[in-house]
Amino acid sequence: METKKISGTITDKKPYTGDSAKAPQGDFYMDKTKYACWDEDTFNNFKEGDMVQAEYTEKENEYNGKTYTNRSISKMTMIEENNEADSAVSEEEKTVEVEYIKISAETPSIVSNIYKIGNLEYEVTLRLLNGS
Repeated sequence: METKKISGTITDKKPYTGDSAKAPQGDFYMDKTKYACWDEDTFNNFKEGDMVQAEYTEKENEYNGKTYTNRSISKMTMIEENNEADSAVSEEEKTVEVEYIKISAETPSIVSNIYKIGNLEYEVTLRLLNGS
């Protein structure tokens, strides 16, 4: 039996509620398609909203002139969300040393500095709240 792959977001998760001893743990739904999950750990480790890559097998059955397709998950892994801005910036560029600024009555009431990290700019502002 050929193994197929799909990537997507789990839109629904339904545990099996019947009495059969040979039943799946439950079903996952992705893109309005149902995938049976037989492994208890896999079923328990994933939830609605998770972005996953799943490997599954298909088996077709005919009944009363209709064809039914059963899809069974054989392996599922989480897909980590990748923020392009964060991934383009090295760890060294994410670290910025900031010089300690002592605020006194002679210091302007607002001190602002701009720091560039990767291709992003951050403004850090200190504001004197009480002059004493």
